This record gives sequence, structure tokens and C-alpha cells, in this order.
Amino acid sequence: MRIERVRVENFRSHKISEIEFKPGINLIIGQNGAGKSSLLDAILVGLYWSKRLRIRGLKKDEFTRIGTRGAKIEITFEEDGTKYKLLRDFSRNISYLKRFDGGEWRHVTETNMESVSAFIERIIPYNVFLNAIYIRQGQIEAILESDETRDKVVKEILSLDKLEAAYENLKDVVRTIEERKKSKEDFLKKTENIEELIKLNEDKLTETLREINEILSRLPELKSKAREIEEEVNGLDNLRKRITELELKIEKLNSKKNGIYGKITQLEKGIEERKEKIKELEEIVKILPDLEEKEREYQRLLKFKERYTSEESRLEKIINRLKGIKEELEDKLKNAKEKAERIRYIQRQLEGIEESMKELEQFASKFEEVEQMRRQLTRLKQYLGGLRPEEVKELLNSKRIEREEIKVKINEINTKIGEVSQGIRERKKAIDELRRAKGKCPVCGRELTEEHKAKLITKYSKEIKRLEEELEIAKTNKEELEKKLRELENDIAKLSSLSKVAEQVMELEKELEGVDLEELGSKKNEYEKLRDRYSKLKGELKALSADARKVPSYENRIREIEEEIKGYEERLKELREEMRKLGFSTIEELSSKLKELEEFHNRFIEVSNAKKELEELKKKLEDDKKELDKLFEELASVEVEIEEISEELEKIKDKYSEEEYNKKRNELLKLREEISGMEARKVELEKRRDEIKRLIDDLKKNKKEREEAKKEIERLDKALKRIKELRNKIKEYKTLAKEDALNRIGEIASEIFSEFTDGKYSGIAIRAEDNKIKLFVVYDGVERPLSFLSGGERIALGLAFRLALSMYLIGRINLLILDEPTPFLDEERRRKLIEIMERHLKKISQVIIVSHDEELKDAADHVIRIRLEDGISRVEVIA
Repeated sequence: MRIERVRVENFRSHKISEIEFKPGINLIIGQNGAGKSSLLDAILVGLYWSKRLRIRGLKKDEFTRIGTRGAKIEITFEEDGTKYKLLRDFSRNISYLKRFDGGEWRHVTETNMESVSAFIERIIPYNVFLNAIYIRQGQIEAILESDETRDKVVKEILSLDKLEAAYENLKDVVRTIEERKKSKEDFLKKTENIEELIKLNEDKLTETLREINEILSRLPELKSKAREIEEEVNGLDNLRKRITELELKIEKLNSKKNGIYGKITQLEKGIEERKEKIKELEEIVKILPDLEEKEREYQRLLKFKERYTSEESRLEKIINRLKGIKEELEDKLKNAKEKAERIRYIQRQLEGIEESMKELEQFASKFEEVEQMRRQLTRLKQYLGGLRPEEVKELLNSKRIEREEIKVKINEINTKIGEVSQGIRERKKAIDELRRAKGKCPVCGRELTEEHKAKLITKYSKEIKRLEEELEIAKTNKEELEKKLRELENDIAKLSSLSKVAEQVMELEKELEGVDLEELGSKKNEYEKLRDRYSKLKGELKALSADARKVPSYENRIREIEEEIKGYEERLKELREEMRKLGFSTIEELSSKLKELEEFHNRFIEVSNAKKELEELKKKLEDDKKELDKLFEELASVEVEIEEISEELEKIKDKYSEEEYNKKRNELLKLREEISGMEARKVELEKRRDEIKRLIDDLKKNKKEREEAKKEIERLDKALKRIKELRNKIKEYKTLAKEDALNRIGEIASEIFSEFTDGKYSGIAIRAEDNKIKLFVVYDGVERPLSFLSGGERIALGLAFRLALSMYLIGRINLLILDEPTPFLDEERRRKLIEIMERHLKKISQVIIVSHDEELKDAADHVIRIRLEDGISRVEVIA
């Protein structure tokens, strides 16, 4: 994966930020809190936002910029030659991933959060990204905490977890096959006597079919006889039912006749009572015309009073409310005019402050520039460790001269060692020749005697011993000089680095000569005070302007309200004039008149009700007379119907015999029971027949399945053997792959860690044990536990191991992200990190580093600076 562009909106301190990342080392620098690490978090959230991140405690509220509806993240990246564009819009809770294909962008996932995360997980698993690609701030040494966690990370990076899953899955397959085989074997054992069972059930089927045929031959005759008797019973039963039906009808008609007699008596009594009541009401209603005139006057005055009271109250409330609003508006108008005057005063103040700020702004900028130079000078001097810049060059030249002198001495010693070694070889050769020689001496040519031979051998042996002592002294001197030469080489390397720093120190000191920092600081403070004063006045001006602009609207509204009050007062005056025209000067006079008329009103209501009652009684009297006539007609009809039904009943009773009916019914019941029993037996036998047939079919099927089972057991045995062989091969491959990867990771980590510690540790050792990966450091040729390391060395080891993981993945994953790798490194290790970046990290296609350390710029290919201005992160491309 290579990230090309990241764009964020409303993400923490970033309102809108966009960064293009290029191949090589991309460095994001800036002060703490500027929003550097937020961009890396945006990459993590953009790629992997899902339940996993939410479960880990990361919430949308934590990264959403305050006062906005939600963050928005866009990431453009390239993977395996294909360009992708990813979007997460948290304000609308949507997400998508598109691929650039055929000149246009095409969707590759559904538009939801989880689908996008699942696709990214297939490209780079989350744990691989978090442990081998993205090294978060403060998490460098976390990889050292647990052997088990380290093992889990390595397995995921190497995809060994998939091999383990395959190994375990094959175990389940073996168990499934063994269970299948046992099932087949059990089936064969259970069906050993299959032939006997088939013969037994075929005999049962023959006997069942014989019994069914016997029943089928007898049933038709019985059913025919039953139908004949059933027809006779049904005829008698119909006569019996008709007798009962007619007797019930006569009983109901007699009851109905008695009811009609009761209604007639009651109606006749009610008619007489209504006639008496009608005479009384007719006398009362005669006075109604005299009361109607008084009632009309009463209603007219009552309606006016109700309207007058309601309208007067409503108008007075409106007038009072409008007067209250008018008073409030007058107060606001006065206040707004005062604020308008304050605005004019502030504007004059701002004009003066702007002039003063223009004069002081250059001094404030100069002070910031000088302060930054002074801080840089302090850091550089600390790096020099108390040495003066000129002393660094003197020391460097001195060390170089000393190095050349030592090289000359080593060459001289090497010459001497060669000469002495040659002398030793010559003398040993002479001794060998003397021991073999006879006759003349091979050295001096004299006659060689045993005595002379012994003297010469003794002489050469003493010379060899002397020369060997000289050789040992020379080698010791050489080792001491070579050790001193290595120390000088290290000193020269350090001083060469310090020499560049010393030049920067002298340049900065030269630039700071003659700068009056106190005066600049005073001007800066004065500028900042004016800026604060200007900002406060601007804020006050903004707040005042809104109210001051309302003066005309307040004045217009007051005039409108005065007109409204005047209109409502006129309507109130018209209402009171209307009451005077009715002959009343006050509402009390009107109320008094209504009280006088109220007695006539109440009497009018009583007489009106009597009139209504009279009309209702007359109508009911007519209705009762009609009802009485109908009842007499109904009584005559019922008496005729009773007589007709009684005649029909007598005729039917002559035809019906209860004794004959019971005799035929009992005979029919016995026949039906016999038929029912035979049919039930037939159904039972047919059911048994079907069951036996199914059983015979199943047995024959099992017989065929036995042959198939025998063949399947053979196939399962072969498959079981192949799968067990495959499991063993996976296990062997997993072990070899893990060992090979750990060896390579160990080599890379050893080289980086050794550089970090200036060779104090020759490397690291990695051992895999069960589900653990153990780490050791090699010191003085001996493996030491991690507890042997200091705090700074642990950071260095953690960084070395993580870098080794990333570099091992080169070719599969060419991306590394480091978040603040230097805070826990001392000056020397920070310098080493720069060297490692230049030598090792250049091998990775794309590296993204976030740091506040300006020194890392020297090793970066592209530099991006982030500043915090007014609470908002700003992005600036430097190189």
C-alpha cells in the first residue's frame, strides 16, 4: 500500500487539511499540540473504523471538532498497481471505497462503515498495520512487554495464523471422517440379519392382504340392508319431529294470545289518563301570547350586555398590553442610542490602535525570529556538550593527526612482525635441515659432527624463542594501537558530526550579534497588549453593532403601536355610545332592568314547556288509538291459526307409532356398529399393510446401502491417510517458515540495534518456544535478558525490532508510519536514527514520520510543517 493523499474535515484541530504523500521519507514536523499525530489517527480511523475501534474505546466525539456535526476523512492510496479512493463521512454516517478502473471511479464495497473496513482488512490485517506498519506514539517498546503478544503479531505478519487454522481445521476433518467411518461400521453391524427380516415381513404382508379381502367381500351386503332400514326410520322420525313442532307452535300461539289481551287492557287505561292531562295543559297555555313580548325585550338586552362586557374587557386588555410594549420599546430605543454613541467612540479608539500596531508588528516578528534562533542555538550548544565551536575543529584536526600517526606505527609494527616471522621460519627450517643433514654442515659447509650439530640446534632454538617473544610483544602493541585507532575513528565520527553543529553555532552567534533582545521583547509585549486591546474592542464593537442597527426599527414600531392604541380606544368609545342609545348610561342600570324582566322570562319558559308537553300528549293519544286497533286485528288472526294447527296435529298422530320407531332404530344401530367395526378393522389392516410394505422397501434399501457403506469405508480410510499426511506437512512448513522469518528479522534487528548502541551490543537473539517468542540481547558474547537493558536501550531495541518487522515485509507491504519516534531517545541515538533512516528506511517505498525534532529534516525526502493558529491546524509544504 502507498498513501497518495489524505484530506480531513473537522477532525480534532483540523478544520480542513489536505496532504499529499510521495514515495520516500515524508516528514511531518511541528510543535507539540499542532495536530501532527491527529493526521495519523485520521489514517487509522479512515482505514479501519469499525466495531473493533469502538470496542477499543475510540469514540466519534473524541475526534470530532467541537461545534460541528461530524468529521470527514478522504484517503487516496495505491495497492498492487490499482488506485483506490476511500471516504468516511461521520456527519451522514456513510462510507464507500472506489477503484479507478477504465478511466472512471467504480464502487467496490457497499456504502457502509463495516464493508469498507472488511475490504481494507483483506489488504492489510488490522493487527499487522498496528504492529508492523503504524508505530504509535509511546508504543515503541510495547512489543517487548509480552512474549505471547509478540508471537501473535509475528504469526499474523507471516500469515502463520492461517496455517494454524488450516492445521486445526484438518483435525476437525479427521474427526468428522472417523465419525463417518464408525457410523458406517455401526450400520453394517446393525443390519447383519437383513435377509431374515425381509422374508419375515413378506409373510406378514400375505396374511394381512388375505384378511382385507374377506372384509371387502362382506361389507356391501351389510351396507345395503342398513340403507333399507334407515329409510323406514327416517320416515317415522320425520312424523315424530312434525308432531313435536306443531305442539310447540300451539303453545307459542296461546302465549302470544294472552300477551295481546294484556296489552289491550293497558292501552285502554293509558288513553283515559292522557285525555285528563290534555285538559289541564290547555288551560295553562292560554296566557302564552302576553309573555312573548316581555321575553323578546329580555333577550335583546341580555345579548347586548354579554357582548358589551366581553368586548370592553378585551379592548382594555389590548390597550394595556400595547402600552406595556411601548414602554419596553422606549427603554430599548434609549439603550440602542447609547450603544450607537459607544460605537463611534470605539471606532476612534481602533483607528489609533491600528496605527500603533503597524509600527510595532515588525518588532514582534523580529523578536519571534530571534527567539527561535536563540532556542536553536541553545539546543546546538547542548549537543556540543560544553565545547566551544573552535575547540571542536582543533580537537578534530588533533584526532586526525593522531590517527595518521597510529596508522604509521601499525604499518611499522606489521613490517617488524613480518620480518620476525620470517626469521622464525628460517631458523625452524635450518633446525629441520640440521636434524636431517649428514657430512657437511648445510649452513657453514664445515664437517658436521654431532657436537657441532647440537650446538647449532641449541643456538637456533634460543634465537627462535627470542624472536617469538619479540613477535608476541609486537602483536600486543599492534592490538593496543588498533583499539586506540577504533576509539579515534569513533571520536572523529562524532567530532565530524559536531563540526557541522559548530558551524551552525557560529553562524547563529554572528546573526545574533548586536541584537537588543530586551528592546525587541518590550516592543513585542507592547504589540501583544495592543493586539489584545484591539481584539476586545472589536468583539465589543461586533456585539454593540447588532443593537445599534435596531434604532430605526424601534422608532417605527413605537409609532405603529401608538396608532394601534388610538384605534382600540376609538372602538371602546363607540361601544359605550351604543349603550347610551339603548337608554342606559352605565352597565349597572342595564343589569337592573334585566333583573326586573327576569321574572317574566322564567314564567315564559314554564308556559313554553307546557305547550310542548301538550303537543306531545296529543300525538301519543292518536298513536295509542292506532295501536289498540292493530292489537284487536292481531288477536283474531292468532285464534284462527291455533284452530288450523290443531286439526293437522290430530291427523299426523293417527299415522305415527312410537313402538315401531324404537324397534327399527335399534335394528339400524346394531347394523351400523357391525359395519363400523369391520371398516375400522379394514383401515387398521390397510395401515399395517402399508407399514409392512414401507418396512420391506426400507430393508431392501438398507441391503443396497450395506454395499455402498463397505465401499465408502474403503474411501474414508484412504482419505484419512492423505489428510494426516497433509497435517504433518503443514506443521513442518509452519515451523520452517517461522524459523526462517525469525532468523531474517533477527539479522535486521541485530544490525539496527548494534548501530543504535555503537556496538555495545553485538545483536539480539530470537527463540520460538510453543506460543511464545523470546528476545535476548547479546552483550560481550553472552545472551542477556531484556531486564539487562536501560530505559533508553529498551526504546532503541523496541524501535529496532519494529523496523525489522517492517523491513522484512518489503515486497509485500512497502509502507512504514512512525509517530514521534525520538522523544525517549538521547542525542546520540537520535543522531543514529537519522543515519538508520538514510541507510535502511530508504529501502522502504514510502515512510511517513511525525516528529517535533527538526534534525530529522536532513534525512527526509519531503517535509511538511503543521502549525496551530487560532486553534486550527494549518498545513505547509516545505520541501
